Amino acid sequence: MEQPFTMNSLKKLAAMPDHTDVSLSPEERVRALSKLGCNITVNEDITPRRYFRSGVEMERMASVYLEEGNLENAFVLYNKFITLFVEKLPSHRDYQQCAVPEKQDIMKKLKE
Repeated sequence: MEQPFTMNSLKKLAAMPDHTDVSLSPEERVRALSKLGCNITVNEDITPRRYFRSGVEMERMASVYLEEGNLENAFVLYNKFITLFVEKLPSHRDYQQCAVPEKQDIMKKLKE
């Protein structure tokens, strides 16, 4: 089910610079890509296990993008990956109780 645009969401969309806009400086374009990568919310009703499994796939896809030379998509996915697992997911109510193999794999990749 699609949600209609609200005035607030339209204002945010209009205020966000587009990373493909060549009139922007390189710094502004990277900043726009970073904003895309940081735009993550964690739903408390979704178990951390699912986030960790998705993280494995995110990292795999980012590697594929990197190999293909699609640096912008690789950057955004790696940024989302780091934001999710370093900043957002540790505050999930069930994070400490989650003991899945993917968690150890992801923590190891974050340290690399």
